Amino acid sequence: MDEFENDEYLEEHKRSQLIKYGISIAAALIILLITVFFAFFVNAKYTNNDNSKSSASEVSENSQTESIYEDSDNTSEISEINNSEISDISDVVSETVESQPEESIETSEPVIYGQTIDGVYLFGDVGLQVFGSSSLAETKYAAALNAYRDAFSSDIKMYSILVPTYVEFYKFTDNRVICQSQKASIDSIYSKLDNGITSVDIYTTLKDHISEYLYYRTDVNWSPLAAYYAYCEFIKEIGDMPIPLSTYETGKIDEFLGMSYIRTKAKQLEDVPDNIDFYRVDRKYPSNVTHYFTDGSVYKNSQLVFKNVAGITNGYLIFGAETQYTSIITANTTGRKLLVLRESSATAFLPFLVPHFDEIHAVDIRYFDEYTKESIADFAEEKGITDILFINYINSANTGYRIDDINKLLGDRIE
Repeated sequence: MDEFENDEYLEEHKRSQLIKYGISIAAALIILLITVFFAFFVNAKYTNNDNSKSSASEVSENSQTESIYEDSDNTSEISEINNSEISDISDVVSETVESQPEESIETSEPVIYGQTIDGVYLFGDVGLQVFGSSSLAETKYAAALNAYRDAFSSDIKMYSILVPTYVEFYKFTDNRVICQSQKASIDSIYSKLDNGITSVDIYTTLKDHISEYLYYRTDVNWSPLAAYYAYCEFIKEIGDMPIPLSTYETGKIDEFLGMSYIRTKAKQLEDVPDNIDFYRVDRKYPSNVTHYFTDGSVYKNSQLVFKNVAGITNGYLIFGAETQYTSIITANTTGRKLLVLRESSATAFLPFLVPHFDEIHAVDIRYFDEYTKESIADFAEEKGITDILFINYINSANTGYRIDDINKLLGDRIE
């Protein structure tokens, strides 16, 4: 091959190589584009699926929150819910999107059906306090009350009232269940109490009257009417006759937005406020009331039921703000002096007790240790107490530090 032919061959070889390189690069680019497009499509699909699962999981986890009331940070020892008991509940709570009526989707602020916010389960115009129990908490609550029985003379009569909340009785149109059974928890605790403590069954009575205005849609508390039915059961246990509601003057707070609204700020609750019907027991049975408030102030010659409150969210304060201790001295001569160990569940309940005791000393288990450093046993002896009543929402009975509050008041008498 001469020089000219060699050059021509080299040029032809170069062109051939360039064509091959070009084809290879083009093929690589095509493969790269196909790979990127496929990866983007798959990623978008799984992202959407993950978001849906995350949303459902968030609601499901919230549904397992226990003992919320104001007790959302339970001690880890008490707050473990039995997962096998709650698993079915989680599945139901997480099915929230499908149950939302079509008309709500068209509004600028859709109505929420099945979302838990700060321990409140929103379902249309109602906010329900989430509830969970544990056998450990139930045992410790009963043990706390039994320690009081051991510490006091057998001459002092003891009673226990556990108050169910609205979520226990609320009937969903689709029959969903969002919490564990409060009835089961109440029965479990009562079964563990000492024979010297009388368990007062108010559950059956409230269930029988549930078509009445016993609970608020926007608040976690029960109504004065519900408290009255509980009072009737308690008074029958001590051997007295309940005073008929018709005996008392009535009053009304026309608009009230309670803790469920305050926690969620849900417009669907704001649009349909509650009202509070209350009973002026103090008008018929005057008493000398002294409130010892948590800020250190003392109000003498006060009232158990106030007529007016400031602001739509303060309606329940007609029964007074949170106190460390309330002393009620009546004109009765029954020979009975009652010590009430309670949280906020008793505020609407206390006024009905006035006709039946000479004195009522209502101690808030959350704050009483700030009022006095003496043990509750010494306090009871000093006041000449003849009867002791424990009244708490069932949520508190399943809350670690609420049980601790009860224990610490007894002081060194607890082993």
